[in-house]
Amino acid sequence: MGLTAWTALPGMAVAPEEFVDATVGRLVIARVGDKGGLAEAAQMAAAGFGSPVEMMRGLLVSELLGIGMAFYLGRVEGDPVATAVGFRVGDDLGIFGVATPPEHRRRGYGAAITAHAVRSGFETGADMAWLQTSPVAESIYRALGFRHVVSHAMLARPTP
Repeated sequence: MGLTAWTALPGMAVAPEEFVDATVGRLVIARVGDKGGLAEAAQMAAAGFGSPVEMMRGLLVSELLGIGMAFYLGRVEGDPVATAVGFRVGDDLGIFGVATPPEHRRRGYGAAITAHAVRSGFETGADMAWLQTSPVAESIYRALGFRHVVSHAMLARPTP
């Protein structure tokens, strides 16, 4: 079967003066700085995306720490509930891998960890944050001040 289906994925951006911060009272967000934290973040990302944990462990590696990559893990009462990645290149900050497992969704954790990553990037000198989202999460990012700036085509195999 060929690639016959496609979806438009919004690319969104926000400047510091447009950014709307978000927090959740019980959510504690920390920047991950060691292999144990990266392993937990990989588990959260795998659960949130429905991906194999081995794949996420291959993406969230300690060799990326300190070269513009920042990995974040959100916890409630010590239990991990969300993760996100910020990648700073020059004055730009890319937000990637925002993931919340299904059992922790609809509590604001994804918005709060995204806001934390964006705020951290702006505090260190970034003057624009951008991300690519699915139509399902677009309203979450709009509430943080992100606006649609480009559409990306995603090709997919038709489902049986």
